[in-house]
Amino acid sequence: MRFGIFDHLDDGGVPLGQLFEERLKLIEAYDRAGFYGYHLAEHHNTPLGYAPSPGVFLSAVAQRTRQLRFGPMVYLLPLYHPLRLIDEICMLDQMSGGRFLFGVGRGVSPVEVGFFGVDFARGMQQFTEALEVIRLGLTHEALTYHGEFYKFDGVPMPLKPMQQPHPPLWYGISRPETVSWAVANDVNVVTFLRETRPVEGARQGRGPAPAARADAAHRPRRYRPGCPQDRTARLSAVAAAHGAVVGTARGTVPLARDAP
Repeated sequence: MRFGIFDHLDDGGVPLGQLFEERLKLIEAYDRAGFYGYHLAEHHNTPLGYAPSPGVFLSAVAQRTRQLRFGPMVYLLPLYHPLRLIDEICMLDQMSGGRFLFGVGRGVSPVEVGFFGVDFARGMQQFTEALEVIRLGLTHEALTYHGEFYKFDGVPMPLKPMQQPHPPLWYGISRPETVSWAVANDVNVVTFLRETRPVEGARQGRGPAPAARADAAHRPRRYRPGCPQDRTARLSAVAAAHGAVVGTARGTVPLARDAP
């Protein structure tokens, strides 16, 4: 069994520079202690997350750790131009010696993505298309794609990640119906499920899964609940008084709702 950290890098009540430095020192301790991975949430315009550009913070993590794997949980794909994100993924994976974990999602907050003019109702369609583009760009010398949201013709792709064909994909599951997408696309998961009943389709996932990744070489994998690539997240809040915790939670929860 391996252990990882899921972090929001939220408001710590200290100056921002101090918050970043203290968290980086803590991550150095994770590295020394032998933790497998560090996952960093992406939030915007809220004290829930003070790393709205996770790649910037993770570039510091790459330089201050030696064995810890790391990545966003998740990149909000509808907020990124795929070409820029392809370059960032390659840089972070190369700078870390192949330790980058590629977390993807559409975002849980319609308010946050709305600040960027993104239609939350169509987020899943744009997310799916963006992921297709990024995987093509990471694995081909030139990118050609024609979709509803993105169109490219023969764009050169000189940068490549160290991990081939690309860094491992990670996905956050907050609703039972998204389990089937994760299984079908053969991705690693962090779960936030509140459900205790069996999830329809999850049992099917324990059988052969579609070979969606190029590195699967068209061989089906088995979905194995409890293996290192399937993690359950537990979030805790610590404050001097119960009222402070409740007040903080009430200030942030309205910005979020269950979504892929």
